[in-house]
Amino acid sequence: MITALTLLIIFAVFALIFIIFKFVGSIILIALLLFLVIAVGIGLIGMMGGAVVGVLAFLPKIIIAVIIVALIAYVID
Repeated sequence: MITALTLLIIFAVFALIFIIFKFVGSIILIALLLFLVIAVGIGLIGMMGGAVVGVLAFLPKIIIAVIIVALIAYVID
């Protein structure tokens, strides 16, 4: 239930970010916001398994988040 709620919050923030992007139009801003959402979301999901496991799992997933953001920024641009 917590995982589903977390994913729902992440998707809601994604929708909000894309609405902001329509008004702002800055690709750097949207990439930074997407990175923050993905990193925090992955961190929250990872830390449900325990604080130590979550922190250790958080570091390599930041790299995955950066790759995802780069791909999204490339597609949008």
